[in-house]
Amino acid sequence: MNCSKNHIMCEGGTGIVDARSLIHMLYTTTLYEKGISEAVSIAFETMDAGGEEIIEVKKVLETNKTLNLRNPNIQFVFLKLSDKVIKKKDGEQTLRAIAPEWYQKQTILTESELDFAIDKGYGRNLILGSLLSSTVLEAAMRTPEDKKAGFGAIIDEVVDSNGTYEVRVVFAGSGIGGEGRTNLCVHPILLRKYCIEAVMENLHLEYEQAKAYVGRVLKIAVIMTGAAFRFPRINGLDQDVAGLVSGTLRNYPAEAAEATDAFYWLEHDYMPVQASKASEGGSQFKHAHAIELVFTALVENFFSRTDEELEKKGPLIPHYSLPGNGKTNWANLGLPEKYRLALSARLRFDAMLFYWLRPQLDLTSEQIKNGMLYEAEIISRMYGGKTGRKLQTMVAYDELEEMVLRPFKILLERERLWLSWLRDICLTGMNWETGTLPGEEQKTDIFPVFQIDRMLNGEDVSAFGGMTGFLLDDLSECGEGNLYHTRLTPDKARKLKYVENGKPRSFMAIMEELYDVCSSRKEKRTWLW
Repeated sequence: MNCSKNHIMCEGGTGIVDARSLIHMLYTTTLYEKGISEAVSIAFETMDAGGEEIIEVKKVLETNKTLNLRNPNIQFVFLKLSDKVIKKKDGEQTLRAIAPEWYQKQTILTESELDFAIDKGYGRNLILGSLLSSTVLEAAMRTPEDKKAGFGAIIDEVVDSNGTYEVRVVFAGSGIGGEGRTNLCVHPILLRKYCIEAVMENLHLEYEQAKAYVGRVLKIAVIMTGAAFRFPRINGLDQDVAGLVSGTLRNYPAEAAEATDAFYWLEHDYMPVQASKASEGGSQFKHAHAIELVFTALVENFFSRTDEELEKKGPLIPHYSLPGNGKTNWANLGLPEKYRLALSARLRFDAMLFYWLRPQLDLTSEQIKNGMLYEAEIISRMYGGKTGRKLQTMVAYDELEEMVLRPFKILLERERLWLSWLRDICLTGMNWETGTLPGEEQKTDIFPVFQIDRMLNGEDVSAFGGMTGFLLDDLSECGEGNLYHTRLTPDKARKLKYVENGKPRSFMAIMEELYDVCSSRKEKRTWLW
């Protein structure tokens, strides 16, 4: 990457889905690259609650902070803009409370629109959203969260740069919905405008000088996707994904185009499909999609592009989004090779957690009461091969709980979240309403889903080869072949260093070595075609 401070502003419902996949992939690639990562700031901006994805994102970040296993340098902030505005306006929750005086004249907005509760998003009203977007952002700026990772933080970095580094900002969201579609059109303009004003005020430059300064320091990209999910056909919402994105592009404001340095158009015809009408529980069938892997690659692409490469603004369309690439496979995804390497390595590591360690350490209270923890192979190896009563006299249960059980349970839960996400990725194109899979012409072939299901369902490895017969290579088999012929079995992978200087190694140190065993075997590249 260039010498730059990197920010990702995730907008609306698709934005948080993009953020979730980005965070999963940053942890996956940083594990693979032995802790080497660039610092990145991720802000999720929304008017409403942010959905269940924000809960998962926070859980992933919290568990990784607790484990500290080669964590990437991520700063994440959830900016629920409506909360900041309501707080500033003494609890007032309507657009009327924050709108400038000319809004009140009803030439643009009706009385009902002025009384719209701003914590409900934009109500999928793009006219309302285009006005609300800038007004709310201005009212919410300079809060502590904003100064940490929002517009305020970016503006401060631009002013302080003095040409010694660049500030690169990605705006990510959908070209279909309310918040994302609106904010991708409005926020790049506002950010560049605010930065120019701040430079004029703080560096005492004239407008043209400040504009040139900001042009050199601030680089903005927009990554517009079709959507992370499709809504039901209600409230007049069109289901034609490609048509909506194309319409947004055709009507993309000239001022916004001028404010951006790169524009990526990321689309694919086969999205997770929702029911034809809203369910009673409001379920939206939101599932991860392989398009989110491409999104992560585009973020990395923008952060690594030279200034000369940025002279071509785009729209830049990845291979996966070009006509004729209906199948979701490694060739059509066109991802950096390290993505497949890192995902495969983590699958092998997870197989060791679920097939080797889970039966030993994921015990019921009754099993713990009966002393089964003191028969666990990993604990025995950490204490010189002792088991049973001999081991009980050496180490108390409370100590083992703190040293081994607690970090293992946190690690296992983190990997469950990751495997569930990856499973969705591998089922791209599935109709989640009916359970039907895409046809042969749109077939998804990344990793075998049944292998992931075996881990998530808690199956015993003895049913398919056992510790000495199950090949971890099988986890990454697909129709395009396998990059791996490690011949690694769970039995071979568990040959680790458990004791150091006569004392048990920390559980996380052992896990780090286990990951390295699962990722560093020499690969022999072979293809099936």
